[in-house]
Amino acid sequence: MIVKYILRGLIIGLLYFIASGLQSDSVLASEKIEPNSYSISGFEILEDPTGIYSFDEISASDYANQYSDYPGEVISLGITKSVYWIRFKVVNLGIEEKVAGKFLQMKNSNIDKIDIYIPASNDDYIVKKVGVSRPNSNRDIIDNTWVFQLPKEMNEQKYIYLRLESTSALRLPIICWNADSFIADSFLKNLGFGAFYGILLAMLIFNLFIYFVLRDKAYLFYVLYIMFMFLYQIQVHGHLKMLIDI
Repeated sequence: MIVKYILRGLIIGLLYFIASGLQSDSVLASEKIEPNSYSISGFEILEDPTGIYSFDEISASDYANQYSDYPGEVISLGITKSVYWIRFKVVNLGIEEKVAGKFLQMKNSNIDKIDIYIPASNDDYIVKKVGVSRPNSNRDIIDNTWVFQLPKEMNEQKYIYLRLESTSALRLPIICWNADSFIADSFLKNLGFGAFYGILLAMLIFNLFIYFVLRDKAYLFYVLYIMFMFLYQIQVHGHLKMLIDI
């Protein structure tokens, strides 16, 4: 009996390790030797403690020297009530890459509000607003992360601006993808998530069946544990938001 529970604990631990690996920074494009994707760097950051700044204000020349350089390839600002403005450039898009298309992926499923301002070929900006507190219809692409399609006429000499606001930790790796590479990576990622969730559901159903046969409360507690773990995983990885707001 003890061996049985130890084996179950090991299986749960292995599944959790797999789920963490699916979204971990160890699979960031910069750490893969792939020419078709890379992590954005060279961020500049501006804190807005009261959240009163508008885009017209923070993009004006008067605010240019108020941004601070942010080191590293992952924006990590912790849990904060402040709004943060981030700006960066996506550079060196070749002709072939522009034809294929480019995606910008923000790999944190739990940011409440993300406003992105993408410079077009003229002086205008394309504005897109997504986040956990906003409808899925705002998304360019349905994914458990936040993915934006960069327009072919994007002005590479100007900054892309982000406005970030969230009650959860503001930790945000940003990846620039070639369209074909993103689709291939998403396919493999979703296969992994499908296997992970499928195993959890199979364990839940099997142990629920055993409980109804044996009427052993230990199995019921185990079923409840798996159920809450399943709900936690689909929430933290962004799939719950996709399911309840289609």
